[in-house]
Parts: sequence; C-alpha cells; structure tokens
Amino acid sequence: MATSEAEVRQFVDQSISGPRQLSSNLLSRVYIFSRKDNPGLYHAVFYAAHSIIDGISGLALVRTFFDILSLPPTTHVPDLEAGRGRQVQIHTTKRTGMRVIRYS
Repeated sequence: MATSEAEVRQFVDQSISGPRQLSSNLLSRVYIFSRKDNPGLYHAVFYAAHSIIDGISGLALVRTFFDILSLPPTTHVPDLEAGRGRQVQIHTTKRTGMRVIRYS
C-alpha cells in the first residue's frame, strides 16, 4: 500500500535503478498500489521484457487490462493459477455482449 503518489513514484524510480524486476522465468509483472491518502484510488505499474512487448503492444496490454477490470461483476471468477503457462483467449459473446476468458 502506498501512502501517496510520491511514494509510488519513488518505488518506480528505485525499481528502475535497483534490483531487476524480471528474470528469464518472469517476463512480466504488475504491481497494484492502493492509496492511503485517497481511498479508492489505485496505481498500476507494469513491467515487461522488451523481448515480448513494445510500446504499441504495451498500450494494448494496459487498455485490455483496464477494460476487463472495469467490466460488471460476474458470478464466475477464472482461476488464474490454473491458467499459468497456457494461452488466454478473451472474446465478447454476441448474445450478451459479455467478455469471456478461456484458457487453451
């Protein structure tokens, strides 16, 4: 939990110049910070290896992440651990317009 925007910025600065955030086994990562000084406000910090992402695909990742996060609540919550190492497919159903997450 971060107490302020300045603390989040400090984390980002330290993580850029500090120990590596990624490895050959961890090619991307996201940190979510909730603010103590402003409840309900969050910061998302994405790290991804350049070998798997570039500027345009990074924007697509962020847009998709927040699109899915902003969907209305559903009764089914996918088991993310079960999907590790598998391909994730996200599509919108024609009948309901809801987004569906499938692992293959």
